[in-house]
Amino acid sequence: MKTLTEAQKFIAEKYKNTGENYPELAKLSDEERIKFDVRHCALHSVKLAGKLATVSEDADHGESLDVEKVKKLAVKELINALVLADRVGLSADEIIKRIPEEA
Repeated sequence: MKTLTEAQKFIAEKYKNTGENYPELAKLSDEERIKFDVRHCALHSVKLAGKLATVSEDADHGESLDVEKVKKLAVKELINALVLADRVGLSADEIIKRIPEEA
């Protein structure tokens, strides 16, 4: 894959938002599904931040910084961001367009 659009499509296909994957979704309205999606992505972000904090804190105490783990976590954060963007209808092109104004 060579573009953010291709990555977002791949991620959307891999992490489908279905009642099979998330049983709670079956009983939710469209608005409630979006709330669920945002909350679920926030929880993933918190988990990833905790993992990053652990790696960083270990390094603060004298261990070598596990750069490969940091790289893996950076990719997982991007994946989570693409899932969140997809679930709220934000395209990869729109993400790129909005980066200068949000940075």
